[in-house]
Amino acid sequence: MAANVLFNTCRESSDHGAFNSWDRLPYITNVGDLNGSTRPAWNNMHHNLIVSNYAADGGCFDNDDGSSYYEMHHNFCVFGGHKGDFDGHSKYSHHTVYIYPVSYFKACFSMDIQNIPPKGYGETYSNNICILQDAGGMYLHFASVELDDPSIDVGIHMGNNSLYVPGGAESATVVGQSSQMSFADWAKAGHDTTTKANGTMPTVEEMMSWGQSILQQ
Repeated sequence: MAANVLFNTCRESSDHGAFNSWDRLPYITNVGDLNGSTRPAWNNMHHNLIVSNYAADGGCFDNDDGSSYYEMHHNFCVFGGHKGDFDGHSKYSHHTVYIYPVSYFKACFSMDIQNIPPKGYGETYSNNICILQDAGGMYLHFASVELDDPSIDVGIHMGNNSLYVPGGAESATVVGQSSQMSFADWAKAGHDTTTKANGTMPTVEEMMSWGQSILQQ
C-alpha cells in the first residue's frame, strides 16, 4: 500500500481505523519461508497521507486481531498513532509524522489487550515525529502490561523519536495497566533514552513541511 490519500473512510462505521487489518487465518506457503511456513510476506505501507476522521477511532493503521509483519514508514498521519492488540507482533513504524494521534487512546504508541511479544517478534516505533495536543498526553500506553514488566525492553523497541507535547518530558506520560509515570522518569529508568521530548509546540506550517519532507523521501 503506497502513495495513497485516505480520508472519510469510516462514514458508515466505527471501531476501526482508516486502514484496518486482521490476521486470523494462517496459511502454509513458501512466500515468507522457502521451506514452507505460516509466515507471510511483509506488508509494506509507505508514503501515504491519511486523515483518521469520521470516527476512525483506531487511527491511521489499525493493526487489529493478530496483525503481524507490517512495516509502516514515511507516512503522514493525522489523528492516528501506532496501535497493536490481540497477540499481533513484528510491526515496524518509522519515519512517520503523527499529528494529534488517537488510537482509541490519545497516544503515540498504544498496545491494547495483549502481552508483550517475545524476543525476535517485537514491535518497533522509531525515528518518528509525534505531536500530542494536550499536556499529560500519552507517549506510550499499555492496556494489559505493568510498567515494571521486564519483557517490555525485550519486545518493545523505541528510540530516536521527536515528541512534542505541552510541558515537555515532565508532562508526557507513559501509562501501564495500573500505573503511570512521566516520560522524563521513564527515560531516567533507562528506557528509550534517545527520544527527545519538546515542550515548544510546532506551528501548522512546520508540521506541514515535515509531512511534505517525509512523503517526498
